[in-house]
Amino acid sequence: MDKVKETMERWNALLPLTEREREQLSRRFTIDFNYNSNHIEGNTLTYGQTEILLLFGKIHAC
Repeated sequence: MDKVKETMERWNALLPLTEREREQLSRRFTIDFNYNSNHIEGNTLTYGQTEILLLFGKIHAC
């Protein structure tokens, strides 16, 4: 339980977030969530390809 308390204290020390920080956090969460979810299902896109696909709707196939 100490780890949770420590993590919450560290998070609270960062607040309030700026608009830019909120956008970056949201973008990072979206990319990480999609990459990991797709990876579990067998998708072979790299993290970078997943990011490009989500941001621009296309990937560069090698």
